[in-house]
Amino acid sequence: MNANEWVRLGKEAQANGLLDQAMDYYQQALDERIQVCGEYHPETSFIYSDIGSIFFKKKNYELAAQNMYQALQGFHRVCSPDHPLLAQTCNNLGLALTGQGEFDKAIQFFERALQIARQSGMQAMADEIEKKIKFLFSRMGQSAA
Repeated sequence: MNANEWVRLGKEAQANGLLDQAMDYYQQALDERIQVCGEYHPETSFIYSDIGSIFFKKKNYELAAQNMYQALQGFHRVCSPDHPLLAQTCNNLGLALTGQGEFDKAIQFFERALQIARQSGMQAMADEIEKKIKFLFSRMGQSAA
């Protein structure tokens, strides 16, 4: 099987709630993509993001953040600075960091996501991110800037 088939199986397993099975499929895909395309190829980054989402669903926020960060590194190399994919990945990384209790770091990634969302004209996403930032500031006993 090739990486695309492993990813397809991973998405099916994930959609059916079979997270461990999905993780196995994604790991197979990741191993192949890294070998063929390298660590920072966009297709490799998508798989890191998929793996991060599995860890997030399993409430393993540390590994979710690590994989989202790896995805962001790859997307950053190929996307324009205002690409929506960067906004979404920064948002996901912010969520994982929030789960870890790393509120300051989460706010930094949410603010990056907010800036990109505004530049890209994604107002609905920008509104949601602003709510997350305000929530974290209130949770930390501060007011949003």
